[in-house]
Order: sequence, then C-alpha cells, then structure tokens
Amino acid sequence: MLLFPPLRTPFASLVLPVLVILFAGGCDGGPPAALDPVLPTNPGRISPEVQEVLEREIAAVRSAPGDGERHGRLGLAFEIHALWPEARASFDNASRLDPTRPEWPYHRAIATQRSRSVDAALVELEALVRAFPDFAPGHHRFGDLLLERDDEELGDAERAREAFATSVRLAPRYAQGYVGLGRVHLGKGRFEEAAAQLELALERNPNERMAHYLLGTAYRGLGRREDAEREFQLGVDAEYNFLPDGLSELSRSFLIGIAPIISNAMVSLAANRTQEAIDMLERARPKYPDDIELLNTLAVAYKRKGNFERALELLFHAKKLDEENVQTLVNLAETHLAKQEYHGALAYATRSTEIDPNLGRGHFSRGRALIFLQRDEEAYAALREARRLDARNAYVDLALAETCSRLGKKEEAKEYFADAARRLPDYLPAQVNWGTSALDLGDVDSARAALRAAEKLGADHPRVQDLKRRLTEIGR
Repeated sequence: MLLFPPLRTPFASLVLPVLVILFAGGCDGGPPAALDPVLPTNPGRISPEVQEVLEREIAAVRSAPGDGERHGRLGLAFEIHALWPEARASFDNASRLDPTRPEWPYHRAIATQRSRSVDAALVELEALVRAFPDFAPGHHRFGDLLLERDDEELGDAERAREAFATSVRLAPRYAQGYVGLGRVHLGKGRFEEAAAQLELALERNPNERMAHYLLGTAYRGLGRREDAEREFQLGVDAEYNFLPDGLSELSRSFLIGIAPIISNAMVSLAANRTQEAIDMLERARPKYPDDIELLNTLAVAYKRKGNFERALELLFHAKKLDEENVQTLVNLAETHLAKQEYHGALAYATRSTEIDPNLGRGHFSRGRALIFLQRDEEAYAALREARRLDARNAYVDLALAETCSRLGKKEEAKEYFADAARRLPDYLPAQVNWGTSALDLGDVDSARAALRAAEKLGADHPRVQDLKRRLTEIGR
C-alpha cells in the first residue's frame, strides 16, 4: 500500500503532471542554463531597508543566473518579508536550476499555501515527499497541512498520522514529529495514545511548549486534572514549530528594518500582551509612518483593546497608501464587524475577495457580515468558500454550522459542529452545540460523547446541565 495515496481533490488530476513539472528542468530533460531573477511586483510598497536587501540578492542572481542557490536565497529574502508570490516564483527557479535540493520545492509549497490555498500546497508537498522520501521536514509539513484540511472523506487524519510517523522515523531526535502524532490522537479522542506521544516529544525537548499544552489537553481527557494544569502552565504562549530544514538561520539574516519589530509585536499579541504590542509599535511608528504592515498590526492591537476609532484611523491611512491591500481591507471589515457596522464590513470584505479570491479571511469576514444582515443563503456560500480556503479555522465551522441550522440543513450543521468540537476541544460552546445538534437528530451516541467533553470543561454550566437533563430523560 502506498504511504501517500493519490489526493482526491479538485487538484487530483494534476498530481502526476505536477510530479513531472515541479522537478523537471529544461525541455531536453536537464536544468535550464540560466533564469532571470524574480523582481518585486510592487516595489513602491516596500520599505527602503527591505528594497536594499532585495536589490543585493537580485544583483547576485544577475551575476550568476544559472546558480540555483542564488535564486533560492532571493526566494528566502522575499519569503521572510511575506512577499509570497515573488518567493514562490524564486523557489520555482531554484528548483528548476537545482532539482537535487528538496529545500527549494519545500519552501515553494510554503509560499503556495500562503499565496494560493492549502489544497494547492498539498499537491506540491505530495510531489515533494515522493521525489525526496528521506526529507523529514517535507513529511512533517505534509502531515500538518493534512490535519489543517482534515477532510474525513479523504482520510486526511490517517494520512497525517502516516506522514508524522515517517518524520519520526527520519528525525527521531526531534520533538516535532511526536507532537504531530499527539495532535492526530487528540483529534480522535485517543487521550492515552496522545499522552504517550507527547511525553516522548518532551523527552526530546523539555522546552517544547506546544507539547506541554497538548499534553495538558490529553491529561484532562484522562481525568488527571492536576497534571493537566501543570502542563497548561508550562505550555503558556505555545507556538507550533516545524522541523528545521537547514535554511532558518539564512532566512533570518534577511530580516531587517521594521520586520523584526512587527514579528515581536505579533508574539506579544499571540500571548495576549496587547498593550506591550501597542507600545512597541507606537515607538517604531515615527520612523516608519507609512509602513502598511505596521499600520495594520497596530490597528489589530487597538481593536483588541476596544479602541475602534484609533484602529480605523490607522487603517484608513493604510488604505490611502494602497487602495488594494487585502490585509487592510479585511482588517477594516473586521473592525466594522466589531463596531456592529455590518454594511461597511460587507463592503470591505467583498472588495478583499474581489482582489484576492483565494483569501480565506476575506470570505469569512464577508460571511459573518451577511449573517448579521440576515442574508443566510449568501452567508452560507461565503462561509463554504472560506472553509475551502482556510480549513484550519474552526470558527468558520461554527459559523457555518449555525448558518446551516437557520437554513434547516440540520445534518450538515451537525457535521460542522462536530468538526468544530474536534478542533476546539477546550471551547465549551463548541462541545455543547455539537451535542445539542446531534441529539436533535437522534444521534444519542454523539450527544453523549459531546456531553463527556463538555462536562470536563464546565459541568455546572447551564447549557451542559440542560444537555445532560435531555439525555437522562431519553435514558429513562
């Protein structure tokens, strides 16, 4: 049996051609002699410091246009500054000129995920692991994206387990593969198996915070509350880490100017240290008054603090600088949603999807605005598209489930509630909504499973008590 059976997606017919095209060179079967460097699509929107870095790497490519390493370095410079289409094209050049290096198609798949879709990236990663079966980072990221999509009909969870197991076999000293296996088991409610894998991860790296956090979830599922609390404390500010591919240090060397400041602010935001992020960005703003990414990040921070007017002021300034920046448009939509200004939110979200139809956040914001405007059929279509493009966002599943319920699509609602509950094991409303929708359809076993999960989160919550009462009445 193949470790990676063919993908059954809209891209399935592309898999075999991709295997040929992604790793092929010139028309004569060998790599091309030389390729021109990729140039920034919108150089006017790039800060002078970043332009200087890019110009240096572009000049290096021009001096040796047949050197795949130099094209790859240029790709890393684009990648670290989130210039994803340019990064993808540069890594493509590097792959064509040097088809023996797995790192270039690996980074191209990362750029594909960020600039196109998870499905498209999965096609490229499947081609990568077949062409380079001993490249552990490829298997690990392939497993991660399979879990992100998590399509039950396509067997994504089992295929992710196989991919993570392969990464463990190839890189047994690293924690990341074991963390991946733990995630798979947690998603299936197999708490003992999850705990075993996550404990192995911590033997490899006791400081792997994501392993601690997930182990806390497994221990709680096993009823080990004190152990769970300890692990949750050790897992504060956890971030998911990928297997190192050997290029991280080189990539970071291109990070200059405002980029490190924004990166640190994002870390603070992820840890809910919002004021710290605001202070950091406000100190940098006089030097970078027209940096669109800084303006957007600062606006997000102010929105979290409830200062919507300041957030909008920053976003309108960013929009003046670039009318078609989708990050700005989506943040405008989300800020208007927070202010309960749904027509404005819909206008900005719709414009973001017109400019970039592959932006999941844009479709999600559009769907949410349509929900509040009571246009459920349109909301359903927008949210379905958001889910296709951004399968990791469990809150899309929740919104879809609630929309399906209002539209009378009860079976579909139950499936989306179940998906949300699986991906948000610590979110009580997701568990209760799954249980209630299952019980409404007579699926008592699923309702009981949801109740067990909900009771671990809040046995005294009124909605949990109501679900328990209904199940008790059925058992009489």
